Amino acid sequence: MSRPPLHALQGFVSAVRLGNLSRAAGAMHLTVSALSHQMRVLEQRLGYPLLQRHARGVTATPQGQQLLDRIAPHLDAIAEAFEPFGARREDTLTLSLTPSMASAWLVPRLGEFLAIHPTIEINLLSSERLVDFERQQQVDAAMRIGAGQWPGVIAEPLFDEWLVPMASPALIARMGGVEAPPLHQWPLLGDPDDAWLRWFAAFGGDVPRRYVAVLDESEAHHR
Repeated sequence: MSRPPLHALQGFVSAVRLGNLSRAAGAMHLTVSALSHQMRVLEQRLGYPLLQRHARGVTATPQGQQLLDRIAPHLDAIAEAFEPFGARREDTLTLSLTPSMASAWLVPRLGEFLAIHPTIEINLLSSERLVDFERQQQVDAAMRIGAGQWPGVIAEPLFDEWLVPMASPALIARMGGVEAPPLHQWPLLGDPDDAWLRWFAAFGGDVPRRYVAVLDESEAHHR
C-alpha cells in the first residue's frame, strides 16, 4: 500500500483533537467539504473507518485512535522542528490549550476579543501535554486545568472549576434515584487527572475502587 498523504494525516489528527470537522478545516485553511473528502479517501485507502460522525462533531473509532496514537507524536515533532524557522509577527498571540477548553470555552469568546483587539492575530495550539516553554519558545501562554503547581512556570488562576456529577435520567431510574446507593457504587467515568478523588476529598464518601471506563481526553466527558 502506498503511503497516505501527509496533509490527510494532519487533517485526521486535527479533526480528532478539535472534535469537529469545521474547526479542523478552519485550522488547516480548508473548506469542510475538502477536509471531508480527504478523510473519505484516507479511510478508503486504509480500509477501515477512522472517524465516528455524530451530531456534536467527530470522534476517533478504535482503529482511528490506534492510528492517532502512532502518528500524532511524529507530526507534532515535525511541526516543532520547523517552529524556529517560521516568521513571527509581533502582534500574534500564540496560546496553547486543551481541545475541550478551545472548543467549549475559548472559541465562543474569540469574536468579542477580536472586536476589541482587531490587530491581534490569535494562534491556537491544541494539546493535552504541558508546554515546555524553553523548547516551544513560540508559545506565549498556556491554559490548563489544575492547581497551578507546574514546575518552571508562573501560573495565574483564571477562574474556579466546578465539578458536578451528572447522570442520564435512565441511569438514575435504574439506580433507584439520586440518593439511593452511595455515589461510589454508581458506574463512574474516570479521567487521567482523577477528578473524582478531588470530589470525594471535598464532599466525603468512599473512593470508587475502579471506573467503568477512563476517558483520556476531557472533552469526551461532554459528549
